Amino acid sequence: MRAGQSWIGAALFAVLTMSIGACAQASTVAGHRPLATGMSLSNISCPSANVCFAVGQDQAGVPVIFKSSTGASSWSPQAIPSDIPGGYWMSLSCFSTMRCVGDIATWLTLNPSVLYTAVITTTDGGTTWKSQHFNTAASIAHVNELSCTGLATCFGVGDFAAIMRTSDFGASWTALPATGLPKPPTCSGCAASGMDAVSCPPESGTCLVVGHNTHQAFEFGRTAANGTRLVGIARLSGVHLRGYFALSCSTSRACMVFDYIGSRVLVTTDQGFHWSDRPLPPVVSHVLTARCTTVEVCTAIVQVGRSEAFRSATTYDDAVSWHIDSYPLVGATDMSCPTLNRCFTIGGDSAYWRVGMHASWVTTPVS
Repeated sequence: MRAGQSWIGAALFAVLTMSIGACAQASTVAGHRPLATGMSLSNISCPSANVCFAVGQDQAGVPVIFKSSTGASSWSPQAIPSDIPGGYWMSLSCFSTMRCVGDIATWLTLNPSVLYTAVITTTDGGTTWKSQHFNTAASIAHVNELSCTGLATCFGVGDFAAIMRTSDFGASWTALPATGLPKPPTCSGCAASGMDAVSCPPESGTCLVVGHNTHQAFEFGRTAANGTRLVGIARLSGVHLRGYFALSCSTSRACMVFDYIGSRVLVTTDQGFHWSDRPLPPVVSHVLTARCTTVEVCTAIVQVGRSEAFRSATTYDDAVSWHIDSYPLVGATDMSCPTLNRCFTIGGDSAYWRVGMHASWVTTPVS
């Protein structure tokens, strides 16, 4: 998920059924101890209640990786191989405490105007990391988000309506045939028809892929049983979003899609065949990211009003009502909720975590 995205357009839904089962910000918040490194954390993934990985860049733009084995109460830096390029982390997905895959948007050395993706993986719990070039056979400029459905199978979505699949944990990628999906308009240097996000609930065998196009409608489709083909496209007309970028699925059937501008959330409990359009609290101006742990419970990081104040907003009744926490999540960019009672978020040089749905957030510096 890319924090701050605000492309305008409608959203494109595709349900995939698989057979495989900025600088650190100073703050006066109590307990917040900013570092002097200028580090900026951008993504977090916690495959268990105790193990988390966080990634970002230091002040010089060099990628950094941190690991916590103590539920975010302490962190340790991970060794960065010299072949990992500089750039911006776009996403991080840890399928288990041993296996993670992320991607960095970077520029080709020989042609600085060309943006491409480097896929970063670990299979030993973060002890070693490997960098691989993401092939661009599907005219994909860069990957917006990655999500895995098994030890070796992952999906990546990005620009130009591309859906990519790997069955060897990032070593090679193939384009997923998108039968019936609308073709994006020709647009030099723009991503106005890209695929924005993918969510693969653990052990569900199903992913939801969301994108935007130029039509004021939503479209979605299911794949064939082997997870290599999109079929059965349908359109939901009359549903409009001013901007989308937050997606989370708690099960293969239950997902929420949030309007980035912060006006509404779309809810499905039947794999996307039917959607309920529900308003968000009027004080919410933007939704940065969201994580749903059950059909009813979902937590989002939201911006309140026109200020730079970020808060957590949680629903316990399937997006019918929301509770906005007063604790300021300074510079929050991403979130991970491995269990119903544990959520983690990161921003600047700090991690925020809470134990219990109604518990207060705790801040820990990442160093």
